[in-house]
Amino acid sequence: MEKRHLIIFAAAAMVACTNQEVLTDALRDYDSAPSAIGFNSYSEKSTKGDVNNANNLEYYHNSFVVYGTKQSVNNPAITDSVFGGWAHQAGMPNGTNCYYQNPDLNANLGDWRYEHARYWDKQAEYYFIAYAPASAKNPLRYYYHDADALVGDPLNKIITSAPYVLQGTNIQSTPTQAEKVKGFTTTANGDLDLMVSDTVHELGKNHDSYKGVNNAVSFIFRHILAKLNVKIDKTEAVDKSIVTLKEIRIEGLKDCGSYDATQYVSNADTTISGWDASFSATPSTYSISYSGSTALNNGSYVSEVYKKGTPIYFIESLVMPQQITAANQVKMYISYTIQEDKAGAPVQSFDNQEIDMYDIAEFHQQFLDGYNYTLCLTIGPDLIMLSPNISTWTPLSSDYRIGDE
Repeated sequence: MEKRHLIIFAAAAMVACTNQEVLTDALRDYDSAPSAIGFNSYSEKSTKGDVNNANNLEYYHNSFVVYGTKQSVNNPAITDSVFGGWAHQAGMPNGTNCYYQNPDLNANLGDWRYEHARYWDKQAEYYFIAYAPASAKNPLRYYYHDADALVGDPLNKIITSAPYVLQGTNIQSTPTQAEKVKGFTTTANGDLDLMVSDTVHELGKNHDSYKGVNNAVSFIFRHILAKLNVKIDKTEAVDKSIVTLKEIRIEGLKDCGSYDATQYVSNADTTISGWDASFSATPSTYSISYSGSTALNNGSYVSEVYKKGTPIYFIESLVMPQQITAANQVKMYISYTIQEDKAGAPVQSFDNQEIDMYDIAEFHQQFLDGYNYTLCLTIGPDLIMLSPNISTWTPLSSDYRIGDE
């Protein structure tokens, strides 16, 4: 069965896919004194300041970059840059870095802190936009289309300043029985879980129309790369044998891409990627792989009914969103051994067993922005069978079996 879910993050918080509104926290007493501009990192569905909650940005990253401008409600010609550099010309000035609970920064700003507190002007309106993590400033940037453009101008956009090339980071290089979800945070020879927000519009928080509302801005972030998981179990027919996984290798995926947030569309009818994918080199040497020696888990019998052993995750990698346009374009190769659990039993090797990713119908020959694809492989005596499913940053899986029941 195919499953599709859309997961988005509100200033670090996951909310329902239909809920695109800006979130605020609880009401507080109105304070007429100037109040500092802060940022929320939680929603109605999550807990504030919890790095163990997958609904929070701090679960994935401890930083983001924000851009913000304001405009007088009395005289629209009066504008100012609040976060990030001013657009003196078309281009990509630096934004302002925000860090989660950094002890060297002003604790009065809340969980997400930045240098030099800014204060709300109740006679101004504001626009904010952000991306995460802060180390993503290469490749991500906010592009102002013209001099003196304000954040929120429809011609501005979050883009890649140069094509982004994936390295093939596999956070399951040491396999586990659970999806790790996070860990794509390296900047040197590793892949980043890139996230962007929508634009947030606010009136000055001391404005009369905001009487009784807190001083924090809440973003909605979304993952913009896809993620692919491969987990493996075995059938009852080989349950009494030692099945050892030696290698998985996925080849043929495009590893390079240029991003334009204005190109991204996602609704009930269609999804259009913000990425233009390509190969970073020709011929491509890019692959996602596992290499080692891991025995699959045995199953058990419950009331004489066989239950397969817990699957083991061998691949958990970011993937450039792209279409698979033809058979034999993207292939997975699997190598494993089967040995009877008896002294002196011979070891049978099965090397480079091939799966054409084009044939996995549940994946619809594509990897989409922010979707999490899970492929469950089941090894048996004869052939490889698949069972895929899809979702967005939650499991989309498909079962594929290698062998007879």
